[in-house]
Amino acid sequence: VHFDLEHLVKNMTALILTTLIAYEFRLKGKDFLLIFLTMAFSLALIESLVFPSLVLAGASLGVYAVLGALATKGSKYIPRKIFIPILVISVFLDLPYFLLTDPSRISPWLQKDLIVSIFHLAGFFLGIGAFYLITITKKRERIFTWA
Repeated sequence: VHFDLEHLVKNMTALILTTLIAYEFRLKGKDFLLIFLTMAFSLALIESLVFPSLVLAGASLGVYAVLGALATKGSKYIPRKIFIPILVISVFLDLPYFLLTDPSRISPWLQKDLIVSIFHLAGFFLGIGAFYLITITKKRERIFTWA
């Protein structure tokens, strides 16, 4: 949608902050990478198949997937009924910011940003699902090692 220095800085800042939060919540590095890369590439593939004219740039799909996983893991520290809505709302705060900072691009860009926001939200919820899947798989591995 946009490839400029601002986009790069936003994505790298989000990635760094998400990595720090993951460290604080003790999300293992391999789980972080698995969720980040798998969800980012999966969502990017789906997005490019459904909307071939939409150009992808950045790491935001993976960041939102990791945020979804952290919302689940972080429920030990912050109640889920507070943490998840805050993160979901943050997905859509980018649109009002975009519209308020550059209202001249409302019509053609609004549709693209809305699509990107929907994919960010999908990444968030897929990150929740991926975290549960990883957790269930690890529990099963522990059960089978004791048998």
